[in-house]
Amino acid sequence: MIHLRTWKLESILKLFLWLFLCLGMGGSILALLDPGKGKESTSGLKFVMFLVGNLAFQGAALFLIHWFLRDHKMGWREAFGWWDQQRFWALRKAAITFMIALPVAMWLGSASAQCLEWFDIPAEPQTAVKTLQETSSWAQRLYFGAVAILLAPVVEEFLFRGVLFPSIRQLGYPKFAFWGTSVLFGAFHGNLLTFVPLTFLAVLLTGLYERTGVLLAPMLAHSLFNAANFAWLLVMDS
Repeated sequence: MIHLRTWKLESILKLFLWLFLCLGMGGSILALLDPGKGKESTSGLKFVMFLVGNLAFQGAALFLIHWFLRDHKMGWREAFGWWDQQRFWALRKAAITFMIALPVAMWLGSASAQCLEWFDIPAEPQTAVKTLQETSSWAQRLYFGAVAILLAPVVEEFLFRGVLFPSIRQLGYPKFAFWGTSVLFGAFHGNLLTFVPLTFLAVLLTGLYERTGVLLAPMLAHSLFNAANFAWLLVMDS
């Protein structure tokens, strides 16, 4: 069994406490920007709201992760396993994981849409996806791509796979750590249509990190997955 990193409980609590506070502040700003009931937001306003939400979560998380690693006297490269001797083997595993995840997740997404239709539940895409589909600005689309492909995988993998999974596992609940963090990852995105596909993706990413012990591996697989979906949205939109 590959040794996974362990973290100080006090630092973990501070990390998520500050992150929740930042999310709360972001939510308050979004409430002020909301045009109100019965009023449709313009594409420009939707992008501004996406930007605020992005800064409140990913932007704040990057700063908090930097502080978290400094508290453990560790650099980003060391934390992500960039200089690990088995990194190339781990990255090959990441590529294989991506090739498995993409077609199965797409099938699960179609199956989820059918299930929601059977129960007369609207199969709404994620808010970020709808905002991307409604924008015609390539500058804004490039920003969406940068967030989805570069920023989100780093932040989400560090929080879910890098911190939560090994910390709960260390408490003596390995199965709950594995399945619980995977389900939480799917639920975190707040969308019924993507819940099952993203939970499946999380199961593969958690297993990948458990096998390799190199956090860069699930980050790369996650990034490739998002890149493929982003490219598909652009093709469909065109």
